[in-house]
Amino acid sequence: MVSSPSATSNFKEAAETYIDIMIQPIRTPKQTAQWRSSLRMHAYPTIGELVLDDITIDNVVAILKPLWEHKLITGTRVQQRMASIFDWAIHKGIRTGDNPARWKGYLSYELPSPAELLAPRGGHKHFESMPYHQVRDFLVQLRKRPGNSARCLEFTILTCCRTSESLGARWSEIDWENKAWLCPGIRTKRKIPHRKP
Repeated sequence: MVSSPSATSNFKEAAETYIDIMIQPIRTPKQTAQWRSSLRMHAYPTIGELVLDDITIDNVVAILKPLWEHKLITGTRVQQRMASIFDWAIHKGIRTGDNPARWKGYLSYELPSPAELLAPRGGHKHFESMPYHQVRDFLVQLRKRPGNSARCLEFTILTCCRTSESLGARWSEIDWENKAWLCPGIRTKRKIPHRKP
């Protein structure tokens, strides 16, 4: 059983509890390990032993500034993970005050926008979508391929979802009687549950 953090908990205790109860049950072991590793490497050395209420935006900026300069993608992930942990801690009453890792209205005044930093380097490029008239033939060929990767891609196409949503899908989310899949908000981009036929 996971122990509940208290108002005297430090960031590391709160983060590990958050990962145990909010991330591990719905993410793959690899994703859960990435959460732990990124916090262990970047956040814990600076704020790991600090009591949650003692952590300020200056502490968070000290963690993120070097990442913003040299490892921007990692930095944005660490920022988002810390923001989730602080939001949860505020909700649970183990931190009072604002979320020092929140981007909008907080860190947005301290660090340059990741989108602006990426723009000069070409920005984030998406793959082109497949022309609609080719999808049927592609699916016919995909069904001939063995393995879980091919099945997961087929599931992604048929449900019109994001790859991360289908990779994290659980059998318990499938409503066989009503022929629907309820993807929980924690795995969706806008954090809103999706019901997909």
